Amino acid sequence: MTAYLHYFDLETTRFLMVVIFLVLMSYLDITSNIVSNAIMITALLVSFFMMMTMDNANYTHYAFGLLCGLGLAILPFAFGLMGGADVKAYAVVGSYIGMSYVISTFVYSLVFGCLLALYYLFINKTQLKHFSSEHNYLYEHNHQMEHEEQDKQKKAIAFIPCILAGVILTYFYPLEWTL
Repeated sequence: MTAYLHYFDLETTRFLMVVIFLVLMSYLDITSNIVSNAIMITALLVSFFMMMTMDNANYTHYAFGLLCGLGLAILPFAFGLMGGADVKAYAVVGSYIGMSYVISTFVYSLVFGCLLALYYLFINKTQLKHFSSEHNYLYEHNHQMEHEEQDKQKKAIAFIPCILAGVILTYFYPLEWTL
């Protein structure tokens, strides 16, 4: 199997590895909305070991990619627009593809996420959790049982598939960033 890896350059191999991990994470995100930390840690360890085997590795490029992935996703997470697994997925993506590509992935995945949200809102007519107008404390306190029943009908978007689409699009059409 390792003989086939010689046909790919290192950048392609890293993109393929992150795609494999993101496919697994996407499946878990879609089916259960829970992505195990063990998968995230395994993906980071594989990225670290791949980096250690590189001859002329630019370690700072991938380390800053990990930090940039965390930094880009922490703001939407702070406002409740993104889950913790999505933030960790961006860290994994950054550790594999580096800082300049993680910014491109972030932009593409936000576009895919917006398109998916528009699909759910207008085509599928599903009410999304983060876009409901019922965030009034008094309403929630007085109508807690009704609110819990309505909350079950609302749908959270599985965002890791959008990150996967962003990574794939970044591989073929990277946005140019000068860092």
